[in-house]
Amino acid sequence: MAVGSPVSSCSKPTRGGTVMRSGGLGLGARRWLLSALVPAGIALGALITPTDVSWGQVQPIVELKDGYAKTTLWNRSTELLRVSVELRHGEVVDGNVQLGAPVDAIVSPRLFQFGPGETQTLRILVRERLAPGAVLRLVTLFEPVVPETPTKPNEVVTRLDFATRYITKVVAP
Repeated sequence: MAVGSPVSSCSKPTRGGTVMRSGGLGLGARRWLLSALVPAGIALGALITPTDVSWGQVQPIVELKDGYAKTTLWNRSTELLRVSVELRHGEVVDGNVQLGAPVDAIVSPRLFQFGPGETQTLRILVRERLAPGAVLRLVTLFEPVVPETPTKPNEVVTRLDFATRYITKVVAP
């Protein structure tokens, strides 16, 4: 600072009445940014919040006995769900489940619908020979059943539906 300069020259520079801080936005700009982003975030959150998520439930581990297994699925949601089930080979690589080829098996029922609060018994019969301790993957997909047409004529409907996929273990003793 030069000798004899006024004291006011020691204060931080200003722009548009906003005190600038080193490396950031001024206080006025922060307030404006928050006042603009918070309502926008709330509106966006309301748009993408699911009205109802497919809350199906599957047992995490199913044990095969002589190539046969039986398990129960539950519909914990408030909607009619479409469920598809398949049995696949798979392995865990770097902490992620990698699905392989389908297993030669009968899964019954393979595709069905069930309402809120209902349960469904699932039967599995594996036809291929498995090594002791083999782990298969039961892939279960829960999807809400969506009406094909709007309930009123000329009505426009926007929905964001979520499907839930569980990959659980089927273990051969």
